[in-house]
Amino acid sequence: MNYPLIGAISVFTFVLLATANAMIVPLDAAAVCETKLCIIVRTFSEYQTLTGAGLAIIAAFVAARPAWLQLQKMKLQQDIAARSAIVSRLKGIEGRARYMEKEVDSLLREIMNHLYDFDDEGEFGYVSTPVDPQWAHNMSSQCLSIASKLETHQKLMRDTHRIEAARRNVILALEALDDCLDGISLHERAQGEPEISSSQLEEFKKTEEKSRNDLPEKTREVKEALDAAKEVSASESKAIRRRLRRIDDAILAEAE
Repeated sequence: MNYPLIGAISVFTFVLLATANAMIVPLDAAAVCETKLCIIVRTFSEYQTLTGAGLAIIAAFVAARPAWLQLQKMKLQQDIAARSAIVSRLKGIEGRARYMEKEVDSLLREIMNHLYDFDDEGEFGYVSTPVDPQWAHNMSSQCLSIASKLETHQKLMRDTHRIEAARRNVILALEALDDCLDGISLHERAQGEPEISSSQLEEFKKTEEKSRNDLPEKTREVKEALDAAKEVSASESKAIRRRLRRIDDAILAEAE
């Protein structure tokens, strides 16, 4: 639609009617118009101010619309230019999320398999058999390694604030689990050390017992933090994909 042409025609009509007022309408306001053209022009003259205001609004719209369309086109061009960066960031977000899910899930499965099993009656539940200190030490090292890698992801600052906040909770839960696993192996590792006194060994033994009791709860906390982080990552990825979809739709619409 040719908006500038419509605006020009509207202004021309306004000027024409204003000029015709003096040529067609009788000077005597009480005189009766004898033609339809006279009636139209007189009506216009009576509402000239209102008509002028309306035409001014139309003129302003006509003048602003090309600028608005140009702004929309510039926004689309910016989105198109940013699309590759958005895609790259999305791949990074999903890649880091997959790493966290894979590594933490693997850690949790190994711990759960060690803590839970079928009893003599075929019921699946917590195993009361003492946790092997060497196994706990190995799991502690693995737990600390995963937390350290996730901390590296945090420092990159390449994810959204929500994802980083959720991942921070996973890191804190892993660190608490690491302390618990380390406490289980502490007494075993301290035995035979000449600088460790018998009173210290007794304290380490108490720490070991407490850590054994806390292990199921600490494991559950890691799982809860991971599940929440998975949900946040999926939500953020979906939002980014929706933005990419809008850009692609706008590009296709522009092509038409």
